[in-house]
Amino acid sequence: MLSEAKDVVTEDIGELEMKDAVTDRENFKYWLENKTHLAAATVRSYTSAIVLIENFASDEGLNSTTLYGEEESDVIVAVNELMSNERFLNLNLEKHNRLQGALSKFLEYKSIDMNFSLSNREVVAEEPQIKDEQRNNLKQVIGKRFKRGIRLDSTLELRKLRRIYEDEFGLPLDIEDTTIWSIIRAISIIYEGKAYIADTLLDNTIRERLLDYLNKQFEEGKRAVYFEALYKEFENDFLDYCMYDSCMLKDYLKSVAKDMYFFEKEYVAADSGSVGEPIDELRALLKTEIEPIEIPEICRKLSHLPEDKIRIILRSNSEFIRNKKGEYFHADNYSLTEVEEREVIELIQSEIEFHKFVSGNELYDYIRTKFPAIYEKNACFSIIGCRDSLKYRLNDYFSFNGNIISEKGKELSMSDVFSEFAKDRKYFSWAELSDFAENLNTVVYFDALYENAFRVSQDEFIPKEEIHFDVKKTDEAIDRFCNDKYIPLMHVKEFAGFPSTMYPWNEYLLEQYVSCKSERYCLIHGGYNRNTVVGAIVRKSSGINSLDDLVIDVLANSGIELNEQSALEYLASNGYIARRTYAGIETIIINAKAARNIKES
Repeated sequence: MLSEAKDVVTEDIGELEMKDAVTDRENFKYWLENKTHLAAATVRSYTSAIVLIENFASDEGLNSTTLYGEEESDVIVAVNELMSNERFLNLNLEKHNRLQGALSKFLEYKSIDMNFSLSNREVVAEEPQIKDEQRNNLKQVIGKRFKRGIRLDSTLELRKLRRIYEDEFGLPLDIEDTTIWSIIRAISIIYEGKAYIADTLLDNTIRERLLDYLNKQFEEGKRAVYFEALYKEFENDFLDYCMYDSCMLKDYLKSVAKDMYFFEKEYVAADSGSVGEPIDELRALLKTEIEPIEIPEICRKLSHLPEDKIRIILRSNSEFIRNKKGEYFHADNYSLTEVEEREVIELIQSEIEFHKFVSGNELYDYIRTKFPAIYEKNACFSIIGCRDSLKYRLNDYFSFNGNIISEKGKELSMSDVFSEFAKDRKYFSWAELSDFAENLNTVVYFDALYENAFRVSQDEFIPKEEIHFDVKKTDEAIDRFCNDKYIPLMHVKEFAGFPSTMYPWNEYLLEQYVSCKSERYCLIHGGYNRNTVVGAIVRKSSGINSLDDLVIDVLANSGIELNEQSALEYLASNGYIARRTYAGIETIIINAKAARNIKES
């Protein structure tokens, strides 16, 4: 019995591993198709090549026999074992380097950065024994007559090549097919299954401009030029040529200028010394700029760096301050002496002691009125820029969460702030609440506010514990309006039958009651609003538990034509939603039609 159970477990594990391998193969195929944009034939070739490699490893009795579905560490072990296997290296040569190409892409897909040197081994092992004249002639024919590349391992392309070669030189190309393809790979730039001759890929004028640009960058003190940035700089020049991306440009430069520069994975350098980090160059630039600078200007001044890399560095390092959309400066450019910094710290501390927090907007206004000298010399920085500069400098003194600055170690959210506002103020008007939200540069967080407050009219808020209801009689009063599962909140307009409270009944008081006091009903809505109430009073026994459930039921029983415009109009005019928009309305309508069909059948 135990043996049978063990067999079942083993089979289950095997099935899971097989599913993982199948999924990984599908993911690899999807990645090749959508991330590398290889030709469909090349994608099929590479995915099947991995299976061929696995079969080889299994037949050879290697320790690691699978690649699909394996973890990074296992893949590295497997590749190292293959690279040390002489028969595998020979098989790769027989397959015209297809196994190397597949493994290289597979490692890239797995985000594995390892020293993969099959190509070097191949060059040594497969130095075709042909005459220099034939090699040069072959290079000349491909460069002249296959300007848009020659498709590798294509029988038709090879037949055409042989014919052109014989027409051009009056002699047949008396070399085996496999040797020809090996020579082509050795003398060409390979891109998406096609081979290109570097010398004819760009005309001499563009090549000289390209090299002059690099030399100028290095003469100006740039330590490195990134291929992505270089490609973008010459993008328009490449439109009429087969220079498709920065990777191809890198291979081109390595071919035509290999003795002039030092080439790394992402950049080309003038020498082999350390080139530093892009963040250092970005920091140096922004520190020299007195005022905030827009991203396009940053990219122009650091044209040797890729724009994407610049944007990532700006977004992910707190020392670079966003002044407004697309505009940055360095935090050190916000000018404060040690004395002024201490004064700002004391100002923030006093506000926190009194109010538990201070907003960025309030701090900006306090600095402007109490410390005009600080404000004047930093006038070019926005409220957000000022706040985040101080966040960078004073992070050891205070907690910063969005626009809220509080005691160190006691971070406050906007919800916390509105809850505390209601708790501290107790009685307040809409005008006071609106001013408070405006000072915080935010909307009103009603849900947090209502943890401690109760809205008794459009303009008046009171402490939650102050008001009392006769719940049984109030629910009975609602019963007289709600004859079905629900009723729009705004449809209850007469309150003569409601039991008395300390405050007169109105739609806002009713909204609050249903939301948190009723035993029989609940409030279902899209959120609280400033000047109106929306949503429905729903029986708790109705089975309707969400706004989607409510809207589907409303539309299914509405009798209207179920299309987007009619549905939104009906929901808004009857007070179920505040505006004529609803996320996922298409799906809601489909479900409402289905519910209507069931009801009518």
